[in-house]
Amino acid sequence: MSGSTLTTTAGTLTSGTLNTTGTLTLSGSTTTGGSTSLSGSTIANTGSLNISSSTLTLNYGTLDTTFITNGIPGSLSPSTTGIFAGSIVNDFQPGNLLTSQVGSMFTLIRSGLNSVLFGSHHRTLLDNGMDNTGSGFWASGDYARHHGNSTNASVGEFGFYRDVGSLRLGLGAGANQARQTLALGGSGRLNSRYVLLESDYRSPASGWVGSATAYWGSSTATLARGYMNGVTPELSTGDATGSSWAVRLRGDWGDLATLAGLTVSPYLSYTHAASRLNGYTETGGALPLTYSSMNQISREIRAGVTLLSHLSEQTDLRFPLELTHRENGSATVIVAVNPLFSFPMSNPGNKQNWGRAGIELDHRLDAQTVLNGATILSTLGGDSSWLATISLKHAF
Repeated sequence: MSGSTLTTTAGTLTSGTLNTTGTLTLSGSTTTGGSTSLSGSTIANTGSLNISSSTLTLNYGTLDTTFITNGIPGSLSPSTTGIFAGSIVNDFQPGNLLTSQVGSMFTLIRSGLNSVLFGSHHRTLLDNGMDNTGSGFWASGDYARHHGNSTNASVGEFGFYRDVGSLRLGLGAGANQARQTLALGGSGRLNSRYVLLESDYRSPASGWVGSATAYWGSSTATLARGYMNGVTPELSTGDATGSSWAVRLRGDWGDLATLAGLTVSPYLSYTHAASRLNGYTETGGALPLTYSSMNQISREIRAGVTLLSHLSEQTDLRFPLELTHRENGSATVIVAVNPLFSFPMSNPGNKQNWGRAGIELDHRLDAQTVLNGATILSTLGGDSSWLATISLKHAF
């Protein structure tokens, strides 16, 4: 069958091979004793599909509502094998793990990392709005919203820095939270703790600044997966742990030129990040699943420029502009329906490009203290749709 609909009632569907690129609708208990191959198809199952001593291959299709039953909901006979590159109960998307429910945990982990490195730390420690040298501390808070994946993230951090010759060394620690709204009543919640190290070097001759930043975070997450079991909405919940680390290398050319009364300072950075989600098992609902651990690596390059206007001796106005290119590596997770049946879901990786623009204000309360606030907007991509950050820095 090709591009058509096949509807069955109770009985035997086929004893040979069924190939369809259309829709297979089951309203009763249906048995196939051969090989069933569905390409780009939908199984709308309000009854049960009993596959006896055969192979079911679902390539880039959707298995909707009841999973596959062999007398017991959600189970397969021991002699049955299955290969799935499509969707299961409105959960996975074919060939794109990162848009699936389990992929939302990676979204949450990465949202926290991005909010730290490219929120209050979108500038180096040497670029803090003061000319002081010696030692100091900072306290910052960020709030971000990503409309594309319905995620909110917040970050709080405290840190200390010290100058050693031409180097500025900083150590920060903080916590972040992320919340995501998912389809069919599902949700994701993540809480993380992290540490951050930064080393900045300013060339005495040119004023060029080289920076290296390292981030490591540990997370706990809860994911509620919503799906339909026939006409009944279901919710299965899982708790997982995860971690992430990143290294960013950056070069800044401060005060390189002047344009229309604005000081122009370009920069370029490279970030290598890795995230890990440990395996977990869901509970509750009609179809709880078990997921294996999963890892993903990403690499990105950011090129930007900051335009600065000195409003007064105490206040500077900045306009950061930035372009980003990211390459996300492949990721694979093994999903188990029960001890007798499991299958891999893979994302082959992808590339993303997006831009950001913002407005930022530095106000020096005195010679040793500066208050900073910024709002940054982003096109659709790997960063939050908008981000607000505020920080207080004090030198002593």
